[in-house]
Amino acid sequence: MRILIISPDFPYPPNHGGRSDIFSRIKSLSKLYGRANIDLISTVTEIPAKQDQEEIAKYTNTSLVCPRSTSPLNLLWTTPHQIKSREKLKTIDLPGNDYDITILEGDYVAAILDNKSINFGRKILRVHNDEPLYFRKLAKSTGNWRKLYYYFESIKFRTASKHLGTLVDRKLYISKDEILSTDSNSEWLPPTVENDSILPPFKKNESGKVLFVGSLFMPNNIFGLRWYLENVHKKLIKTHDNYQLTIVGNSKDSKNEWINGYTHINFLGSLSDQELIDVYKESNLFVAPIFHGTGVKIKVINAITHGLPVVTTKTGNEGTGLVPGREILISDTADDFFNTISDALGSQEKLLNIALNAQTSLMRNFSEDRLYNIIQNISKKQQTHR
Repeated sequence: MRILIISPDFPYPPNHGGRSDIFSRIKSLSKLYGRANIDLISTVTEIPAKQDQEEIAKYTNTSLVCPRSTSPLNLLWTTPHQIKSREKLKTIDLPGNDYDITILEGDYVAAILDNKSINFGRKILRVHNDEPLYFRKLAKSTGNWRKLYYYFESIKFRTASKHLGTLVDRKLYISKDEILSTDSNSEWLPPTVENDSILPPFKKNESGKVLFVGSLFMPNNIFGLRWYLENVHKKLIKTHDNYQLTIVGNSKDSKNEWINGYTHINFLGSLSDQELIDVYKESNLFVAPIFHGTGVKIKVINAITHGLPVVTTKTGNEGTGLVPGREILISDTADDFFNTISDALGSQEKLLNIALNAQTSLMRNFSEDRLYNIIQNISKKQQTHR
């Protein structure tokens, strides 16, 4: 079976949610169907580093990069900027152009369907976000000039996303909560987690190390972190002598000097995969104060995979299928968030049980078997149509 994957970004390094989801799927498909049968097109603003391309080459037969347009004129079109900037997908050439299945990794790469040189086979849309809702929530989480941009993208995606849904054969939602009960052409495909990548949780010598991971150039992450620092972090400092918050996140060009105004913080910035694994191992608890956003929050899944119990909000747990109180801890107000963390840090046994229960859920619902069964079923329908 030949599979073509169209990615809105180069998926390596997997240093944010979208990349992580796409990269894990590429690895799984390569294992299931063979590297020689997997082709990848990524849209990029700059050429990926040689070592990053070499890593992707381990799992793909062909990996092409397609430049994005950064022209501000893209904003003037009724097409969403995120789609318009990737219009060169319409004309990109592939060494092989006949596929059984094509996976569109989100709405942004919709332009590929206008490429007349490719026989796509069955077309699958990976729904990472409800894009109109996602951009509307981004607008609410920022107060600068980006607010207007996010609102306009939200309006444009109302039409674009609906139209794209009519052009594909199957929609695979990352979030269990976003599938419409009336949409028979959709199903839930959570992020793929390899069972052998799940690291068992273990008791730590210290009980106050809390971890936050998030891209610090995204307004929704900045909003959540600021809320946590002001409403929860300050109280934990006063009540827990050994409490410390470690912050990991790529800032890009964003100015985050404001973090220096707080004490009991270890700000590490962007880390390599191995460095981040070491930080997970040293931490007791993962916090995800998420109030704006759609789809499954990959940072939550990654933390569980690496053995950490998670405290988040209802928004942070959307679409995961994880059971509050048993597999994940949920709090939406400042007082509840503080009390939940305070209680959890006081019980190593509770932390361990939450982490183990969450990992059991991942092994049941997020396995490669689920991905394989879905692809096989879609492939059978393709063969029936031929």
